[in-house]
Amino acid sequence: MTHAKSHSHRRNGVLPKELTHNLDTLQDSFGRLKTDVVNLVQDAAGVGREGAGVIKDRAVSAFDEVGDKIHQLRDRGAEAVEDVESRIEQNPLMAAGIAFGAGFILAKLWRR
Repeated sequence: MTHAKSHSHRRNGVLPKELTHNLDTLQDSFGRLKTDVVNLVQDAAGVGREGAGVIKDRAVSAFDEVGDKIHQLRDRGAEAVEDVESRIEQNPLMAAGIAFGAGFILAKLWRR
């Protein structure tokens, strides 16, 4: 029965006009779909490259900022050491007393 139906659509090996038109429309649609998919993939690859560039730029910027902060902290540390050295030189007895007191307290805490 299916065999008879399939023959009813064909007349002497020729497809009806409507079916031919539908097949042509379908082929055109698939052609456009293929083009759209290719364009989409290319656009996505472009966005990926641009995104990677943006991420790289941000990483370099963050790295530079961290480097700047490290230099600032190093400078502050050096200034603090110089300040402490200056105070010790100005008042050595007080510095020795503070050092002794801090050492005594730490020793007591460690014994417990």
